[in-house]
Amino acid sequence: MNLLRIGAAAFAMSALGLPLTAPQAAARMDMAECADTALEGDVYICRDEIDADWAQDAIARRDGYAPHVERRDDRLLVVVRSENESTRLCCSIQEPMVRIDDDHFAAQFRLRHLDEAHLFFINFGATSDNLTSTFIGPQGRPQVEMRDLEGTVHHREIESDAHGETRRVILYLPPDFDSDTPFALLTLMDGGGAPYTARSLEPLMEAGRLPPVVILGIVSGADAIIPPADYGFDVRNADYLPGFHQETDRFTAHLRFVVDEALPLALERLEGSAPFEHIIAGYSSGATFAHEAAMRRPEAFTGAIVMSRGRPLVFDPGEDAAHVRFVLSAGLYEERFRVRTMEAAQTLREAGLNVRYTDYPDGHSPRLREFALVDGLLALLGEDE
Repeated sequence: MNLLRIGAAAFAMSALGLPLTAPQAAARMDMAECADTALEGDVYICRDEIDADWAQDAIARRDGYAPHVERRDDRLLVVVRSENESTRLCCSIQEPMVRIDDDHFAAQFRLRHLDEAHLFFINFGATSDNLTSTFIGPQGRPQVEMRDLEGTVHHREIESDAHGETRRVILYLPPDFDSDTPFALLTLMDGGGAPYTARSLEPLMEAGRLPPVVILGIVSGADAIIPPADYGFDVRNADYLPGFHQETDRFTAHLRFVVDEALPLALERLEGSAPFEHIIAGYSSGATFAHEAAMRRPEAFTGAIVMSRGRPLVFDPGEDAAHVRFVLSAGLYEERFRVRTMEAAQTLREAGLNVRYTDYPDGHSPRLREFALVDGLLALLGEDE
């Protein structure tokens, strides 16, 4: 749970830092319009005026510090107990919350497709063992099956010429792995959670729905550097986003690190055996990197799983990427990321590339990432549901 919460925090902070584009702003309703206007067209969520009586009743039903979530028709109310002066809701919906009394904050929304929604919330305003809640609509998809890990995890350090740093990566091998048996390689951005991800893939491999999948986890941010570095800027986004830190161009260096340094190390550990598919996957800023990497270095990849891309395309896709299959996805309730991801999918289609796009009834959430990664791998490697 701690790993999940840390990852969600990183995703939330990256989400809050991006301004709304004009199409996104046009698709957003303000609170005054929400109560009387139908949710239609490209509008799937709006902020609703808080029902004070409902909020007080919900506070009385609240237990502990986990977000308390209640639904009435298409309205969703979230109440948290917080020790802070102010707080924001995270993660499927990311909005400021309103103080209700000395200890409690609330936010209320209207959402389309709430019956199918699968939403995940964290209370960052308290210290407790249980600060997360999940809302699943009556037709919502069950959580991804997780099992205790049976494969093996190897931690590696790489003296990176590209970065001029020592970097950490993680290599996961499935149970009873044999490099002579056909296998796929998944290069996973924000790959410090590769063992957690593998817990959701092992049941699918055991059932024959996925082939053996080796994971090369690219650890992200300052924690990936040995010793941990404080450069005075956001290392993760500087590595992942073209032009984010113009003084160093860490994006170009990180692309070289992933393709020319980390990948050969993984293949060496696999005794020179080559995967029959090599898929790169990323979420949020990691999605931007995965997408750009597959277009800039298409000789290294056969597929890309791009989950909730937050930045516009920088590199125009060319004919060299014609063999790469792209699986893009976003949440209905993460407006800015959905717009950018849909724009990217359209650009790929116009370039004649193989692209699939999927919407999920969720927001910028680690739960969406779990669904989208499993679905993307099934689409590219196995039984497509």
